[in-house]
Amino acid sequence: MAAASQAPAAVTVEPVRYQSAGREIAADLYLPARPRGLVVFAHGNRPQGRKHVLARALAAALGRHFTTLAFDFRGYGESGPLGPYRPGMTLDLTDDIIGGARLLARRFGVPIEDVILVGHSFGSGSVLLAGNKIGSRRVVALGPTEADAAFRRPDFAAIQARKLKRVGLDVPLDAVEGLYAPLRAKALFATCPTGKRLFIWGEREIGYATFAPHLARLRQSCPGVVEVAIVPFANHMYWTEGRGAWRYRLLNLFIAERDWTDAAVGAILRHLPAG
Repeated sequence: MAAASQAPAAVTVEPVRYQSAGREIAADLYLPARPRGLVVFAHGNRPQGRKHVLARALAAALGRHFTTLAFDFRGYGESGPLGPYRPGMTLDLTDDIIGGARLLARRFGVPIEDVILVGHSFGSGSVLLAGNKIGSRRVVALGPTEADAAFRRPDFAAIQARKLKRVGLDVPLDAVEGLYAPLRAKALFATCPTGKRLFIWGEREIGYATFAPHLARLRQSCPGVVEVAIVPFANHMYWTEGRGAWRYRLLNLFIAERDWTDAAVGAILRHLPAG
Protein backbone atom coordinates (compact mmCIF):
# COMPACT_ATOMS: atom_id res chain seq x y z
CA MET A 1 0.00 0.00 0.00
CA ALA A 2 1.27 3.49 -0.83
CA ALA A 3 2.38 5.66 2.06
CA ALA A 4 -0.46 7.61 3.67
CA SER A 5 -0.72 11.29 2.83
CA GLN A 6 0.18 13.68 5.62
CA ALA A 7 -2.56 16.17 6.52
CA PRO A 8 -2.17 19.74 7.69
CA ALA A 9 -3.77 20.40 11.07
CA ALA A 10 -6.75 22.62 10.22
CA VAL A 11 -9.18 22.88 7.31
CA THR A 12 -12.02 25.39 7.07
CA VAL A 13 -15.12 24.31 5.13
CA GLU A 14 -17.23 27.04 3.53
CA PRO A 15 -20.64 26.46 1.89
CA VAL A 16 -20.80 27.79 -1.67
CA ARG A 17 -23.53 28.24 -4.30
CA TYR A 18 -23.13 28.98 -8.01
CA GLN A 19 -25.18 28.78 -11.20
CA SER A 20 -24.88 26.19 -13.97
CA ALA A 21 -27.24 25.70 -16.91
CA GLY A 22 -29.95 27.64 -15.10
CA ARG A 23 -29.65 25.52 -11.94
CA GLU A 24 -28.23 26.37 -8.54
CA ILE A 25 -25.27 24.16 -7.66
CA ALA A 26 -24.56 23.39 -4.00
CA ALA A 27 -20.95 22.92 -2.96
CA ASP A 28 -18.49 22.87 -0.08
CA LEU A 29 -15.17 24.68 -0.32
CA TYR A 30 -12.35 23.09 1.71
CA LEU A 31 -9.70 25.64 2.66
CA PRO A 32 -6.50 24.11 4.10
CA ALA A 33 -3.82 26.26 5.69
CA ARG A 34 -1.15 25.52 3.05
CA PRO A 35 -2.81 24.35 -0.17
CA ARG A 36 -0.80 22.72 -2.97
CA GLY A 37 -3.24 23.93 -5.62
CA LEU A 38 -6.92 24.19 -6.54
CA VAL A 39 -9.21 21.19 -7.12
CA VAL A 40 -12.79 20.71 -8.31
CA PHE A 41 -14.06 17.32 -7.15
CA ALA A 42 -16.90 15.53 -9.00
CA HIS A 43 -18.74 12.72 -7.16
CA GLY A 44 -20.04 9.44 -8.57
CA ASN A 45 -23.58 8.35 -9.45
CA ARG A 46 -25.16 8.30 -6.00
CA PRO A 47 -28.21 10.49 -5.19
CA GLN A 48 -26.55 11.93 -2.07
CA GLY A 49 -23.94 13.62 -4.27
CA ARG A 50 -21.04 15.15 -2.38
CA LYS A 51 -22.47 13.87 0.93
CA HIS A 52 -22.29 10.20 0.00
CA VAL A 53 -19.88 8.54 2.42
CA LEU A 54 -17.16 7.95 -0.20
CA ALA A 55 -17.54 11.33 -1.89
CA ARG A 56 -17.33 13.03 1.49
CA ALA A 57 -14.22 11.04 2.44
CA LEU A 58 -12.48 11.77 -0.87
CA ALA A 59 -13.34 15.48 -0.71
CA ALA A 60 -12.07 15.72 2.87
CA ALA A 61 -8.84 13.89 1.97
CA LEU A 62 -8.28 16.20 -1.01
CA GLY A 63 -9.21 19.20 1.15
CA ARG A 64 -6.37 18.52 3.56
CA HIS A 65 -3.91 19.26 0.73
CA PHE A 66 -5.71 21.30 -1.93
CA THR A 67 -8.25 24.11 -1.89
CA THR A 68 -11.09 21.83 -2.95
CA LEU A 69 -14.56 22.59 -4.29
CA ALA A 70 -16.80 19.52 -3.84
CA PHE A 71 -20.13 20.10 -5.57
CA ASP A 72 -23.41 18.29 -6.28
CA PHE A 73 -24.20 17.65 -9.94
CA ARG A 74 -27.60 18.92 -11.10
CA GLY A 75 -30.26 16.59 -9.74
CA TYR A 76 -28.00 15.22 -7.01
CA GLY A 77 -27.72 16.16 -3.35
CA GLU A 78 -28.74 19.75 -2.71
CA SER A 79 -28.38 21.12 -6.24
CA GLY A 80 -31.23 22.14 -8.52
CA PRO A 81 -33.12 19.50 -10.53
CA LEU A 82 -31.64 17.67 -13.49
CA GLY A 83 -34.94 18.08 -15.30
CA PRO A 84 -37.24 15.66 -17.12
CA TYR A 85 -35.82 13.35 -19.77
CA ARG A 86 -35.88 14.72 -23.31
CA PRO A 87 -35.13 12.74 -26.49
CA GLY A 88 -31.51 13.25 -27.45
CA MET A 89 -30.52 14.22 -23.91
CA THR A 90 -27.05 13.16 -22.69
CA LEU A 91 -25.32 13.06 -19.33
CA ASP A 92 -22.89 15.77 -20.34
CA LEU A 93 -23.06 17.72 -17.06
CA THR A 94 -19.68 19.33 -17.54
CA ASP A 95 -21.11 22.85 -17.18
CA ASP A 96 -21.38 22.06 -13.45
CA ILE A 97 -17.65 21.23 -13.32
CA ILE A 98 -16.59 24.14 -15.50
CA GLY A 99 -18.70 26.56 -13.43
CA GLY A 100 -16.89 25.39 -10.30
CA ALA A 101 -13.50 25.74 -11.97
CA ARG A 102 -14.38 29.27 -13.08
CA LEU A 103 -15.42 30.14 -9.53
CA LEU A 104 -12.05 28.98 -8.15
CA ALA A 105 -10.10 30.63 -10.97
CA ARG A 106 -11.78 34.01 -10.33
CA ARG A 107 -11.57 33.83 -6.56
CA PHE A 108 -7.91 32.81 -6.41
CA GLY A 109 -6.64 34.61 -9.50
CA VAL A 110 -5.39 31.67 -11.58
CA PRO A 111 -6.05 30.56 -15.17
CA ILE A 112 -8.94 28.09 -15.34
CA GLU A 113 -6.71 25.49 -16.98
CA ASP A 114 -4.59 25.40 -13.80
CA VAL A 115 -7.51 24.18 -11.68
CA ILE A 116 -7.09 20.41 -11.16
CA LEU A 117 -10.21 18.36 -11.98
CA VAL A 118 -10.74 15.18 -9.93
CA GLY A 119 -13.70 12.82 -10.36
CA HIS A 120 -14.77 9.41 -9.12
CA SER A 121 -16.71 6.83 -11.18
CA PHE A 122 -19.39 8.77 -13.14
CA GLY A 123 -17.53 11.93 -12.12
CA SER A 124 -14.29 10.55 -13.62
CA GLY A 125 -15.63 10.53 -17.17
CA SER A 126 -17.19 13.92 -16.56
CA VAL A 127 -13.90 15.54 -15.48
CA LEU A 128 -12.09 14.03 -18.47
CA LEU A 129 -14.69 15.57 -20.78
CA ALA A 130 -14.61 18.91 -18.93
CA GLY A 131 -10.81 18.91 -19.04
CA ASN A 132 -10.89 18.51 -22.81
CA LYS A 133 -13.27 21.44 -23.12
CA ILE A 134 -11.25 23.92 -21.05
CA GLY A 135 -7.74 22.63 -21.77
CA SER A 136 -7.00 21.52 -18.21
CA ARG A 137 -3.36 20.87 -17.44
CA ARG A 138 -4.16 18.18 -14.83
CA VAL A 139 -7.14 15.82 -14.60
CA VAL A 140 -7.52 12.84 -12.24
CA ALA A 141 -9.97 10.03 -13.07
CA LEU A 142 -10.69 7.72 -10.13
CA GLY A 143 -12.23 4.40 -11.12
CA PRO A 144 -13.43 5.10 -14.67
CA THR A 145 -15.07 2.23 -16.55
CA GLU A 146 -15.38 2.14 -20.33
CA ALA A 147 -19.08 2.59 -21.13
CA ASP A 148 -18.93 0.31 -24.17
CA ALA A 149 -17.73 -2.55 -21.97
CA ALA A 150 -20.23 -1.78 -19.23
CA PHE A 151 -23.22 -1.79 -21.59
CA ARG A 152 -22.31 -5.27 -22.81
CA ARG A 153 -23.56 -6.50 -19.44
CA PRO A 154 -27.25 -7.39 -19.92
CA ASP A 155 -28.32 -5.75 -16.64
CA PHE A 156 -26.28 -2.55 -16.87
CA ALA A 157 -28.85 -0.36 -18.65
CA ALA A 158 -31.54 -1.37 -16.16
CA ILE A 159 -29.24 -0.61 -13.21
CA GLN A 160 -28.43 2.82 -14.62
CA ALA A 161 -32.11 3.56 -15.30
CA ARG A 162 -32.91 2.81 -11.65
CA LYS A 163 -30.08 5.06 -10.47
CA LEU A 164 -31.21 7.91 -12.70
CA LYS A 165 -34.79 7.58 -11.53
CA ARG A 166 -33.55 8.24 -7.99
CA VAL A 167 -32.33 11.67 -9.12
CA GLY A 168 -35.53 12.55 -10.96
CA LEU A 169 -34.67 11.40 -14.48
CA ASP A 170 -37.15 8.81 -15.75
CA VAL A 171 -35.45 7.41 -18.87
CA PRO A 172 -36.84 4.79 -21.29
CA LEU A 173 -34.67 1.70 -21.05
CA ASP A 174 -33.71 1.80 -24.73
CA ALA A 175 -32.51 5.41 -24.33
CA VAL A 176 -30.15 4.85 -21.38
CA GLU A 177 -27.13 3.87 -23.48
CA GLY A 178 -27.38 7.04 -25.55
CA LEU A 179 -27.18 9.20 -22.44
CA TYR A 180 -23.57 8.12 -21.95
CA ALA A 181 -22.36 8.87 -25.49
CA PRO A 182 -20.16 11.88 -24.51
CA LEU A 183 -18.48 9.83 -21.74
CA ARG A 184 -17.34 6.91 -23.90
CA ALA A 185 -13.58 6.49 -24.05
CA LYS A 186 -13.48 6.77 -27.85
CA ALA A 187 -15.07 10.22 -27.54
CA LEU A 188 -12.96 11.32 -24.55
CA PHE A 189 -9.68 10.35 -26.21
CA ALA A 190 -10.40 11.41 -29.79
CA THR A 191 -7.59 14.00 -29.56
CA CYS A 192 -4.51 14.37 -27.38
CA PRO A 193 -5.20 16.00 -24.00
CA THR A 194 -3.54 19.32 -23.23
CA GLY A 195 -1.87 18.09 -20.05
CA LYS A 196 -1.44 15.21 -17.61
CA ARG A 197 -4.22 12.67 -17.21
CA LEU A 198 -3.83 10.54 -14.09
CA PHE A 199 -5.93 7.36 -13.88
CA ILE A 200 -6.35 5.67 -10.48
CA TRP A 201 -7.98 2.29 -9.96
CA GLY A 202 -8.42 0.04 -6.97
CA GLU A 203 -6.73 -3.32 -7.32
CA ARG A 204 -10.11 -5.05 -6.91
CA GLU A 205 -11.98 -3.32 -9.74
CA ILE A 206 -12.22 -4.04 -13.45
CA GLY A 207 -11.94 -0.51 -14.83
CA TYR A 208 -8.25 -0.73 -15.72
CA ALA A 209 -8.83 -3.75 -17.94
CA THR A 210 -11.59 -1.96 -19.87
CA PHE A 211 -9.46 1.16 -20.35
CA ALA A 212 -6.13 -0.54 -21.12
CA PRO A 213 -6.50 -0.50 -24.94
CA HIS A 214 -7.35 3.21 -24.92
CA LEU A 215 -4.46 4.00 -22.59
CA ALA A 216 -2.04 2.06 -24.81
CA ARG A 217 -3.20 4.07 -27.81
CA LEU A 218 -2.88 7.34 -25.86
CA ARG A 219 0.64 6.49 -24.73
CA GLN A 220 1.63 5.87 -28.33
CA SER A 221 -0.03 8.90 -29.90
CA CYS A 222 0.31 11.34 -26.97
CA PRO A 223 3.62 10.56 -25.19
CA GLY A 224 4.03 11.75 -21.61
CA VAL A 225 0.33 12.41 -21.02
CA VAL A 226 -0.92 9.28 -19.24
CA GLU A 227 -0.07 8.26 -15.67
CA VAL A 228 -1.61 5.23 -13.94
CA ALA A 229 -1.72 4.37 -10.23
CA ILE A 230 -3.23 1.29 -8.58
CA VAL A 231 -4.44 1.36 -4.97
CA PRO A 232 -3.72 -2.06 -3.44
CA PHE A 233 -6.69 -4.02 -2.03
CA ALA A 234 -9.22 -1.26 -2.82
CA ASN A 235 -12.46 -1.91 -4.68
CA HIS A 236 -14.39 0.61 -6.80
CA MET A 237 -16.12 2.11 -3.76
CA TYR A 238 -13.04 1.88 -1.49
CA TRP A 239 -14.99 -0.55 0.70
CA THR A 240 -17.64 1.99 1.68
CA GLU A 241 -20.12 -0.34 -0.07
CA GLY A 242 -20.21 -4.02 -0.97
CA ARG A 243 -19.97 -7.38 0.68
CA GLY A 244 -16.83 -7.98 2.70
CA ALA A 245 -16.21 -4.30 3.35
CA TRP A 246 -15.89 -4.84 7.11
CA ARG A 247 -12.98 -7.25 6.55
CA TYR A 248 -11.05 -4.58 4.71
CA ARG A 249 -11.80 -2.02 7.40
CA LEU A 250 -10.29 -4.45 9.90
CA LEU A 251 -7.30 -4.83 7.59
CA ASN A 252 -6.80 -1.06 7.88
CA LEU A 253 -5.74 -1.66 11.49
CA PHE A 254 -2.73 -3.65 10.31
CA ILE A 255 -1.40 -1.52 7.45
CA ALA A 256 0.21 1.90 7.29
CA GLU A 257 -2.87 3.64 5.87
CA ARG A 258 -5.13 5.88 7.90
CA ASP A 259 -7.84 5.47 5.30
CA TRP A 260 -8.29 3.88 1.88
CA THR A 261 -9.02 7.27 0.39
CA ASP A 262 -5.68 8.60 1.66
CA ALA A 263 -4.01 6.08 -0.64
CA ALA A 264 -5.79 7.59 -3.65
CA VAL A 265 -4.90 11.13 -2.62
CA GLY A 266 -1.35 10.00 -1.90
CA ALA A 267 -1.15 8.81 -5.51
CA ILE A 268 -2.28 12.24 -6.71
CA LEU A 269 0.36 13.94 -4.57
CA ARG A 270 3.08 11.69 -6.00
CA HIS A 271 2.09 11.79 -9.65
CA LEU A 272 1.09 15.43 -10.12
CA PRO A 273 3.50 18.30 -9.52
CA ALA A 274 2.57 20.87 -6.88
CA GLY A 275 1.30 24.29 -7.90
